[in-house]
Amino acid sequence: MLHPHFWDINEVLRDYPFRSVLLSNGTLINKDNARKLRVHEVQLSVDGMRKGHESLRGEGTFEKVIRAIDRLQEAHLQVSIATMIHRDNLAEFDELASLLQSKQIGEWNVDVPCLAGRLEEHQDLWVSPKEAGLLLRYAFGGGLHSTEHQQTCGAHLCAIFPDGKVAKCGLFSEEPVGSIDERLRACWERVPRIPLQQLRCSCSVMEECRGGCRYRAKLQGDPFASDLFQCCVRGVFREELGEGESKKYPDLLQAMSEQTSLAGL
Repeated sequence: MLHPHFWDINEVLRDYPFRSVLLSNGTLINKDNARKLRVHEVQLSVDGMRKGHESLRGEGTFEKVIRAIDRLQEAHLQVSIATMIHRDNLAEFDELASLLQSKQIGEWNVDVPCLAGRLEEHQDLWVSPKEAGLLLRYAFGGGLHSTEHQQTCGAHLCAIFPDGKVAKCGLFSEEPVGSIDERLRACWERVPRIPLQQLRCSCSVMEECRGGCRYRAKLQGDPFASDLFQCCVRGVFREELGEGESKKYPDLLQAMSEQTSLAGL
């Protein structure tokens, strides 16, 4: 909402035949500007209850984002929630789930931050696939990362960044497929999509998990391999991580082992 042309773009959104979703931390949303928004949905980041959320986003931000939920719903806008699992919110999910249910939230996306960007400097916040697996199950709704036509995650979406670049999703900011200056349709047709049959995993629940996150798999060493976090969610971690993959991802497995050991202390 700080972009100099945000409100100009907002005015024309409903003139185009696509679903528009505003991703926000909620700190700038008030009663007046909520009524002006022409997006179909606003996804707010709520990264725990007060302690967990504010350990990432700063003092005073929890009250602001909860207030933003109310203001958007009063404006009859659909609100969804995104939560990142981190070391400081592991014990807050039951309470957060109750809060979101009381707000009648229809979609809750729960995910794990990738070991990239600023998280590389704050690995004390990272959690292992084993720890995250139990908490990823709290998610419901699932529209953002759903897919279709035997494709992997997010076949129906792309991300447009403030500088106009377009990519497969927000995680692939360093691999743009073009710029909005080339027109959205041209960029959309270049977005890489991976059919399920091209994945190098063959567990019994692949149809359900669709291979998980392709960006996480890429960070693990192979964009066509398993997303180990999704393997843990569905209890197929040992099945999926055979001897070959154990050798392929030694650094990740060592980190997982260390984090799990520390969590048990």
